[in-house]
Amino acid sequence: MAVKETSSQEIQFYFIQGIEDSNLIMHQNIEEIIVQCSSYLPDGGDGLLKEVLDYSRAIRENLGDESEVLTFEQSCEMVRTLCELKMDMTAIAAGMLHDLYVSETIRKDICRKFNGSIGELIEGYAEVDTISKQTKRFETEDEYIHMILSVAHDLNVVLLLIANREYLLNSDTVLSRPERRTLADKILKLYAPLAHRLGLGYHKSKMEDKAYEVLHPVRYRELSGKLNERRFERERYLERLILKLKLELQKFGIRPELSGRTKNLVSVYRKMRRTKRPFEQIYDLLAVRAIVDTIPDCYKILAVVQQMFTPVMEEFDDYIQMPKINGYQSIHVLLSDRDNIQFELQIRTKEMHQTAEFGVAAHWKYKEGNRTSDMDSYFSFLRQASSDNGGELSNTPVENFFNLKLLQNDIFVLTPHGDLKKLPKGSTPIDFAFAVHREIGIKCNGAKVNGQIVPFNHELKNGDRVEVLTANKTMVNQDWVKYAKSNKALVEIRRHHRKEMRNHSIKLGEEILPRTFRKFKLPWTHENLELLALEAKVKSVEELYVAVGSGKISAQSLVHKFVEVEEEPVEETVEEKVVRKPSPKGIKVGGIDNLMVNFGKCCLPVPGDPIVGYITRGKGVTVHRAICKNIRQLKMEPEREIHVEWESIIDMKFAAGLKARITKADNFIKEITPVFGSRKVSLVNYKFVHSGGAIFCMIVVEIPNLKELNNVKKSLGRLRTVKNVIRMQYSEFKSLLTSAPVSLSKMIK
Repeated sequence: MAVKETSSQEIQFYFIQGIEDSNLIMHQNIEEIIVQCSSYLPDGGDGLLKEVLDYSRAIRENLGDESEVLTFEQSCEMVRTLCELKMDMTAIAAGMLHDLYVSETIRKDICRKFNGSIGELIEGYAEVDTISKQTKRFETEDEYIHMILSVAHDLNVVLLLIANREYLLNSDTVLSRPERRTLADKILKLYAPLAHRLGLGYHKSKMEDKAYEVLHPVRYRELSGKLNERRFERERYLERLILKLKLELQKFGIRPELSGRTKNLVSVYRKMRRTKRPFEQIYDLLAVRAIVDTIPDCYKILAVVQQMFTPVMEEFDDYIQMPKINGYQSIHVLLSDRDNIQFELQIRTKEMHQTAEFGVAAHWKYKEGNRTSDMDSYFSFLRQASSDNGGELSNTPVENFFNLKLLQNDIFVLTPHGDLKKLPKGSTPIDFAFAVHREIGIKCNGAKVNGQIVPFNHELKNGDRVEVLTANKTMVNQDWVKYAKSNKALVEIRRHHRKEMRNHSIKLGEEILPRTFRKFKLPWTHENLELLALEAKVKSVEELYVAVGSGKISAQSLVHKFVEVEEEPVEETVEEKVVRKPSPKGIKVGGIDNLMVNFGKCCLPVPGDPIVGYITRGKGVTVHRAICKNIRQLKMEPEREIHVEWESIIDMKFAAGLKARITKADNFIKEITPVFGSRKVSLVNYKFVHSGGAIFCMIVVEIPNLKELNNVKKSLGRLRTVKNVIRMQYSEFKSLLTSAPVSLSKMIK
């Protein structure tokens, strides 16, 4: 049979006809959406909506089929869902344009062409959508929902996300089969529960049933067949049943709010699994809810319906007399009519309904396992606000909801494998490393954020993908406490340092005790060590080492007491009084106090000076000023360095020296006495020195901190006879400490 060739004129005709048909479909879509919006928006927003739709169509045509954006028809399908949710014009416009952020040029053009709110909404959606798609694993449903709300900062973003997922699930052309199954799994676990908590019961049921069909097509067909056999009859039956109840109850002066429903497929399946019953034994496929003003009316309704129908007593629950643990109250009774058709009746007061829907016993909770959650109060707030606005979420004043502390205090980041991790706001790679695992944290040697190496103090943001670089050894540094924000990281860092400091203390104790034994010519035996431990009231020899090495116990005084050797007490010299060891409250070592600490006599730091610490054999930890000339030599042994810091409050004084260049020595001391008389500073000693034709006064003081020392320097510098004042090193004023201290009162005389 010969095949008729198509002429060029016919081809052109079909091509033009195709364009006309396509344009006709587009115009129909535009008109349908405008009509939907006009049905609930006061002004309809026709102008803006038409402009957005035309712009969306033009951009999509220019991008071509190779782009990943939706077609115009597909985008319109999603926007219809937003119209069903009664979204405002800004949200609908954002929904129409949400997938067009494929280049910086288009993004800027959208922000320029339309109002800023549309751009902000699309930006918010893009951020949530990106994190959501990258997330492969998460600990709990609440954590994932918390992430969405924290990142979204706007209810419209959340609703846009739900509408997008609902459309993608229903479309069999946008996603591949594996992608659609993955989405269906997330719908059941995450998006449907989120929609339910927001009060979107209709969309929750639609998404659940479709997701179940995608994941379990055979089981779905079997169960839906059983449900659909008599669905129309059940719905008609409900209408007649509600009318019958209303008329009968009116005879007794009761006018309740009556509503009915039929269970969706997934709800039926879950009940079959939970109760281990076959489909034929699921009796509450039909349900009616009656809401009245008072508790007596609840029981009046119960009495009336028990006369009208046959109650199934084993399916009767009075949660008014015996409320559930979570506070839920209602009467549940299963009733059977003359034709043996069964339905469940729930009877409650308006207050009980309010509690069940919006309070601690929200209805979605007992349906999802009667569990409690930190998110409860926030969803209760949101659903209550929605109810107050006629059920229209787009008019809900949600700014307070999204400003609540729960949504401000956390961020959500991802591992390289897509595991979702919740961290406090302001967290760094250190927090992330410990959130992954303790061993990862203590061996953390660096981090990459979104593929770029970052420092430990880098602040993480929502959606960051973080990779931890580890070493083969422990890398914990006490400085990490400055960067860590999470309790877990801080606890682990401090625990590790306590362990390290204990090991340091044991090593120091093992060095100090033998020397002390030799000094007192005491035999170095295990028996003597155990006796010494008993004398010190510690549990073991190891604890004795810790106590001695940390400075809690003086080895010399302990051994001295143990051997009962009496010596004449020696009076403390002037130098020993001034250049003394700090009290345990002066310095923290590795974040821990009560360790044996000495100040380096080479530099004599005072509180406020930048300091470093080094472990010194037999002497514990020696503290130096960060600018001390001996630090260079000590840095040759970095393993001896240890983090030290000043206590916030130190009740003691420290020695310091000042060198003042003066014009004349006559009456200089009398001039400076008011400086010390008005401050918490003691003048220890002084002397005049002539050098190169200049006169200097070397002054030694006892001072509480660097701030006071600088104040003294400023006060001296303001005197007429003083040219300049500098701080001296210990070696320059050491000789002044060997003579008797001066008396300020005698000097004045």
